[in-house]
Amino acid sequence: MTRPSPNGVDLYGHRGARGEVAENTLASIRHACDVGVVGIELDAGMTSDGVVVVCHDRRLNPALTRTSDGDWLAGPGPTIASLSFRQLESFDVGRLDPRTEYGQMFPDQRGADGLRIPTFEQVLMTAEKATAGRLELIVEVKVSPEATDETASPETLVEALVDVIEQTDVSVDVVIESFDWRVMDTVEKLSPTTKTAFLTCAQSWFDTVGFAGGKAGLWTGGHVVRDHHGSVPDMVAAAGGRIWAPHFGDLNEAEVERAKALGLRIVVWTVNKLADVEHMMRLGVDGIITDYPSRWCEVSTVATTKR
Repeated sequence: MTRPSPNGVDLYGHRGARGEVAENTLASIRHACDVGVVGIELDAGMTSDGVVVVCHDRRLNPALTRTSDGDWLAGPGPTIASLSFRQLESFDVGRLDPRTEYGQMFPDQRGADGLRIPTFEQVLMTAEKATAGRLELIVEVKVSPEATDETASPETLVEALVDVIEQTDVSVDVVIESFDWRVMDTVEKLSPTTKTAFLTCAQSWFDTVGFAGGKAGLWTGGHVVRDHHGSVPDMVAAAGGRIWAPHFGDLNEAEVERAKALGLRIVVWTVNKLADVEHMMRLGVDGIITDYPSRWCEVSTVATTKR
């Protein structure tokens, strides 16, 4: 059940609750719901037979994937798009390989055997049952303009995602987001009443907004930040955005003030340290996505009630 909080900052579990239970699994979704989050941010891809599944990586990740024999994948696995759902179900994603750098990032994650990559429909039904529909799912469509051969097209994946939402009789709210802004354009065309969020990152390791120059406009559907006086909030608003989902490390007081002046709702990712949570709250963000929702649900000033 969701819980009230005095300052209205909404708390979202990242991939369910990645730091606590195996990411993007039904077990992780249930755990985040039990903790009392406002919503959950997760990821969507598509199998070769057109099933929308909840998985972050375009390929099976060897740091969290075992075969039916219990062996860890020796290297990057096949793409999700190359496997049927039946083939995908044979892999176990309930534990992290402690020998890997990724596995060592989440030492407190509780592993379990037999957890599978779920369908998006299964996640919707699980969230509905756990919260009586009082939950928001932020669904990141996992496509990339730099790897167009590794996934379904934005149009194909969005169309399938919208079909699942429309055909599944649940009251869970769904927001569709992506770093690839072609996705939001497609949502606007296919399902204009569906809410969208515009993901951005201006970090050296993943600059989607073009401050580095070389990829200006590639991820943002042709929008270029220099055409908006270097303001990412202005670029989001010009693209039709109402929800801005930046990396928390990109934010400063001026960016937040500008976003607020433009009427943008700000939901930041992925905030795991108390000092960073407190800093985001002081800046006045609207929502915080975290790998550790149970930690911050214990902090009374972090909201866990949907508006």
